[in-house]
Amino acid sequence: MEYYVCQSHLLHTDSSTAGFDPNSEKPVNRKRTNTASSGGGNEKRTANKASAIGVFHENLGVASIPRKISPENSRKGKNAEQARKKLCEIYGEDCLTECQRQHWFTRLLSGNFNVQDTPHTGHPTTTDDNKIKRLVETNRRMTTREIAEKFDIPNSTVYLHLQQLGYVNKLDVWVPHEGPPSTLFYADGVALIADSRAELQLKVQKWQTVLADAGFKLNLRKTEVMSSIGGGDAVLDENGTAFTQTEEFQYLGSILSADGTVDAAVRGRIVCAWLKWRESTEILCDRMCSRVLKGKIYHVVRPAMMYGSECWPVSKTHERMLNTAEMRMLRWECGLTRRDKVRNEDIRALMQTAPMQQKLRAQRLRWFGHVMRRPPLHPTRQAMEMEVTGKRPTGAPKRRWKDT
Repeated sequence: MEYYVCQSHLLHTDSSTAGFDPNSEKPVNRKRTNTASSGGGNEKRTANKASAIGVFHENLGVASIPRKISPENSRKGKNAEQARKKLCEIYGEDCLTECQRQHWFTRLLSGNFNVQDTPHTGHPTTTDDNKIKRLVETNRRMTTREIAEKFDIPNSTVYLHLQQLGYVNKLDVWVPHEGPPSTLFYADGVALIADSRAELQLKVQKWQTVLADAGFKLNLRKTEVMSSIGGGDAVLDENGTAFTQTEEFQYLGSILSADGTVDAAVRGRIVCAWLKWRESTEILCDRMCSRVLKGKIYHVVRPAMMYGSECWPVSKTHERMLNTAEMRMLRWECGLTRRDKVRNEDIRALMQTAPMQQKLRAQRLRWFGHVMRRPPLHPTRQAMEMEVTGKRPTGAPKRRWKDT
């Protein structure tokens, strides 16, 4: 099948004779002048676009009317590319891109000479500033994602409007903060947290009532009370029995102290590591085994010492305690003592073991990555970002986990 292009659809009335030789298939070369309007604003751009389409239309008609256009040539757009080159010679190299040339070629072949661009699909890029302002003033805890879903606009558009309204960066995130969690559950363990003994007393009694309704019973022997301020009256259950008060509480292998330090936790992990190390002394202290093999086996023992260390606000003293215990194990495995005057770095190189400080830091960074990937309302994220009410004491305050 052959396709023909009608001359009346592609040529202006004043260009049907000028610049066209009916006896030749090639267009006659002629000089053109720049007819772009010198006005400003949208009228100038519209006039330039209309002139550009007119020139493109005319060049396309002059180049293609004398010949039959096959479907292959129509899809390739060879004549349209020649028209684009002529147009760039008149209006500049950037007046018509390759993508625009393809759209114009398709539009002109269909007989559509409209210079208006096709409206883009998708989310709108602008909205009313007053609507966003009223919504923000009504609920300042609303997040930018919720605002974007409310008006069906992109999240970047919300940020743009907030900047235009004069909001500073610290106000463009509205995350509701409900304080630290007051109740924690894990497996069959429950932690009830309260600000006062009276509040804790009420929570315990309510918890016992709920368990009794479900056919369960609270184990008083495994339930302990720990206070950060110490002393005070005992906490009673619904039957008047007092719970055991303690300064340290062990849960899932970690020791929690009432004063908030990790001294007891570090000492407890060192004891556990020595117990695991003694279970492997038949291999670790065997002279027939190479030091590299002993180092690999020790890598199985060291996690017992570092269990839970990703949550410790360790200090230099804690790192020194862990490092001392580890070096005693490594020297014993190598058959060396301090009298041999062998440096710690040399022993670590023989055993191919990284320093304890480096491993502790790697543990904390790995845990920090897990916490930051959690939602803002997750308990671990809240525990890291919460601010305790009150003022820190003078002098050298206790080290926080963020400070490590």
